[in-house]
Amino acid sequence: MGTFKTITSAIVLVTIALTGGSYAATERFEIYPGGDNHIEFLSRAPLETIKGVTDQVEGFIEIDLDNLGNGAEARIEVDMASLDTDNVTRNRHMRENHLATDKFPKGFFALKNIIQPSSTSLKFSQPVNLQVNGELTLRGATRNINASVTAKLSENRDSIYITASFIVPLTDYDIPHPKFLVTKLSDSHEITVKLVAKR
Repeated sequence: MGTFKTITSAIVLVTIALTGGSYAATERFEIYPGGDNHIEFLSRAPLETIKGVTDQVEGFIEIDLDNLGNGAEARIEVDMASLDTDNVTRNRHMRENHLATDKFPKGFFALKNIIQPSSTSLKFSQPVNLQVNGELTLRGATRNINASVTAKLSENRDSIYITASFIVPLTDYDIPHPKFLVTKLSDSHEITVKLVAKR
């Protein structure tokens, strides 16, 4: 019996050593559609700037609040057909001719790495600035991106408030150069993200 316990304990220790205990302290936070969640694209042109917004975003974040580099994982998806530019004709043109939302209804982001956080832990009243590296999928094409992120923790540690920004070159995702009505827009769109992830 003692030999069995010894072997079992050894297996547990080896398992912890191999994994580095990397996921033992991670906590899961969920992102639900609506509420304070907000994704915006901005396309600039000499004569007009077009903005599209949606709150139809969902996903999850798994993170160790006391060690941000310890096994962090995140996946976020957006209902692309819900993007609204405040113009019915422009919306239809965007969905049918550029985003092809009937064929590619969702956009996805999957976290790969957290880079250069301003703090190794996330605490109330101490926002952390960092870079994240991940894979963005739009219109069926997946590309590697970096994004600038600020994360804040609520006082009771049950919510994480996230803001992020990055640039999407349309040609990287095989998105045709946009021409809404008579306005030619930029080859790249500025993306701003505001999310609340709840325990």
